[in-house]
Amino acid sequence: MKKLILIILLAYFTSSLLFSEISGNFQALFYIEDEISYKGEGDVQTKNIYMFKNSIIHNNNDDQILEERVKFRKDTYEIVDFYVKHFSTGKQEIIHKTDNGFFIKYRPAYSRKFQEKTIIADETIYHGSIIALLFAKKLKILVRGEQIDFKLLIPSRFDYYGFKAFYSGNKVLDNKECYEICLQPGSWLVGQFIKPFYFYMDTTSPHKLVAYKGMVSPTDAKGKPQNGHISFSYY
Repeated sequence: MKKLILIILLAYFTSSLLFSEISGNFQALFYIEDEISYKGEGDVQTKNIYMFKNSIIHNNNDDQILEERVKFRKDTYEIVDFYVKHFSTGKQEIIHKTDNGFFIKYRPAYSRKFQEKTIIADETIYHGSIIALLFAKKLKILVRGEQIDFKLLIPSRFDYYGFKAFYSGNKVLDNKECYEICLQPGSWLVGQFIKPFYFYMDTTSPHKLVAYKGMVSPTDAKGKPQNGHISFSYY
């Protein structure tokens, strides 16, 4: 059970941690056991009713290990198109919004064949790649003590799952005062196996993501999940 839960949440966090404000460029430093292990960079652009996010991650040898491209609606933050590839393992995810749900294409490794499925969804479903933007939009609600509940699409399971987020106090990180937002699975049972994930949002507008603590991608040399800290900068 615990292994399955880790697989589900790792799929969610695989590409959820490189995001920015409405438009601009960003960089990310991934710390594993207090040492910089990976570096990420990318940009977010707005065009008409859509937003586009592109990002890549390199290891310390400057080898590109991950590429992600996302298109989503500016008004609802719902995914329209999504693509991510892990170059070391061959893991790949493709999502396309349909009239009544999502088409998902997924493979876990180079040695495995792609699987495809169309799932029906009659409500707004989010993806991890834009979760910090959602928190920034809902920050006033969170800071006044209200919990927000939402569904996240998990491509590796060809399904979506419930999550909850709430404000857990102010913290100072990277010399900035931040709102600490805690993210947990909506299921009490799943929550017994998984530690919370923490997002640190700048207290000043536009409330950019300053840092994150919890499960990160990519996996370690044995393909196992890693916990760490990611620090973000914008330019």
